Amino acid sequence: NCFDISMWQLFAALVAGGSTAIYPDTLVQRPASLATHLDGDGVTVAQFVPSYLNVFLDTLEAASADRPSLDTLSHLVLIGEALQHGSVARWFSLYPRVPLMNAYGPTEASDSVTHFDMRQPPKGTMVPIGRPIQNMAIYVVDSAMRLCPVGVKGEICITGVGVGRGYLFDDARTSQVFVPDTIAASSGRYLYKTGDIGCNAPDGTLLFFGRRDFQVKIRGHRIELGEVESCLAAIDGVRDAAVISREMAAGDTALVGYVTAKTASAVTAESLTRLLAERLPRYAVPEVIRVLPELPVMSNGKVDRRALAARAIDRPEMTPGTGALTETERALVRIWCEV
Repeated sequence: NCFDISMWQLFAALVAGGSTAIYPDTLVQRPASLATHLDGDGVTVAQFVPSYLNVFLDTLEAASADRPSLDTLSHLVLIGEALQHGSVARWFSLYPRVPLMNAYGPTEASDSVTHFDMRQPPKGTMVPIGRPIQNMAIYVVDSAMRLCPVGVKGEICITGVGVGRGYLFDDARTSQVFVPDTIAASSGRYLYKTGDIGCNAPDGTLLFFGRRDFQVKIRGHRIELGEVESCLAAIDGVRDAAVISREMAAGDTALVGYVTAKTASAVTAESLTRLLAERLPRYAVPEVIRVLPELPVMSNGKVDRRALAARAIDRPEMTPGTGALTETERALVRIWCEV
């Protein structure tokens, strides 16, 4: 686990008069055994990262008649990565009684600062991160620190009692992201500039699109990688998805999508490209999509994007209209850029 979030995982139950179950990594690496322990120990609240949830669901779906009941579980909390809509739908197909809580928050603001409570899959293709918890406030601002209108993307900023004082022995970095709250100046508080991109939905919930450094510019178009991932993961047959930008052999930058499928023949790169072209602007459709048995993950369970970027990959020839550029079109783009 990670040190920062382990604080509330260890002590929240204790201060509420409950107990905390601590499981070794060897048990977590065996999802079926973990599910059995959750049942046997009477666990009421568990917390996963979304990548692990998909592995957990794979095991539970395969268990069929021997599937643990999870009768005592009152909430499963997801945090640490963007939660995909397909994962939510898979969970409720198995355990419609157990609510999911999508949580969001950085270490600099004492971790979870927003919650989105679900009893069923939400509408649309994205899972909101919800509303701020008590004593915290969330702003979505533009580059001039002005509040963005509903539906307009901007940087997520956090203010309230949970915001830290800064980085120890790093005044320069502290001054960049911990700044006075000029939006509610009377509060006298500081806010933390997260570097995350989000927007306020019409229903008052917050949508998360990924890190600001996950926002890329390709052939003059700004693209939110998290938004492309959400669309890719929402396609029937896709279990999990990740999208990165990388330099290709031709010398230009392209989007590359990686997916895992629910079954071996559930999806193909060609079908995914065609379906994405129906849902996204052409420039936002990955030029290359690879179907993998599993996405690489780091020790904390999050998708290892560096490992994806290190994979050898060739750009396939695509026919016009499939969403990706042909070699001729890419050559024209390079000529246009040089001019």
